Amino acid sequence: MKSVLVRAGIAGVLFFAFMYYLNGDSPTTAFIYALIMGIAMIPLGMILDRVAHRMAMRRWERKMGRR
Repeated sequence: MKSVLVRAGIAGVLFFAFMYYLNGDSPTTAFIYALIMGIAMIPLGMILDRVAHRMAMRRWERKMGRR
């Protein structure tokens, strides 16, 4: 869970920088969009972690000869 929150925070900060500096939005608007992005990244990050873990376990099982 900690890694998901860290990645969501990084995504939010990068999105804020993109919206503010490159897109030219006001700081308030950029912050709101970045907050939404960070919140949306939490469930997406959990899903991606779960998929990556399952793939790694399948690879490990094939390597160990269990399937």
